[in-house]
Amino acid sequence: MAGSLRRQRRRIGMLLVIGLAILGAPHAANADKPSTVCPPGFNLGALTFEETLELPRTQAGLSDGFFTEDSLAASFAFFDKNGDGLICVQENLGSSKANPASAWQYLYNVVDNNASKP
Repeated sequence: MAGSLRRQRRRIGMLLVIGLAILGAPHAANADKPSTVCPPGFNLGALTFEETLELPRTQAGLSDGFFTEDSLAASFAFFDKNGDGLICVQENLGSSKANPASAWQYLYNVVDNNASKP
């Protein structure tokens, strides 16, 4: 009986060690890669400053003189709180119905991604 109990404890111990190794493996493999996860709904994903310059509304705002590349760079730096060079971008779905004279035709919703700077 004592031998049976000892074997059972060893098996449980081995299962715990294996389970912890399996759970820890993904974290160790991704330790050097920052996460670029954006909140739900940010359908354009995490973008660099250069990528945001290529967006259609940004291009329209630049063409119409609503903002300059320098003002966009300052805004990008403000929202990039973690300093990893990425922000999450969401298209304003209701902006197509907005007054064409309003600023909404040029804007996107943005927040910083939740990555930690490595």
